[in-house]
Amino acid sequence: MYKCRSLQKNLSLRDIKKIQKPGIYAIGHLPGLCVRIGDNLSITYIYRYRIKNMARSITIGPSKVLSLKDALTQATAYKLQLLQGKDPILEKAKAQDLFYRKSKRNKNTKSLIPGITLKINC
Repeated sequence: MYKCRSLQKNLSLRDIKKIQKPGIYAIGHLPGLCVRIGDNLSITYIYRYRIKNMARSITIGPSKVLSLKDALTQATAYKLQLLQGKDPILEKAKAQDLFYRKSKRNKNTKSLIPGITLKINC
């Protein structure tokens, strides 16, 4: 896993966009909340944590889709899962698998968003 460069605490999105060097940077707000700056200067929020002596990293989403506030909310949810002894990566995989099974079971429905199904009358 790549080493996270530590910057000053609580960066805003404006401050993050000023970073010109690709890499992973801690942005404050919550321990483990980082941004990955790509080669094309794209910004992706990630959450880094340790569980059972293993360093893990889960992608929250790109800054074009998520605001910093939304990324912080999601990272906080991951932190709560860790406090309950659950691995956020495994929990996300379970949720996606359950979603896939439900959408496969209901052949007459379209499930594009978890929890929302549209019935198609053919």
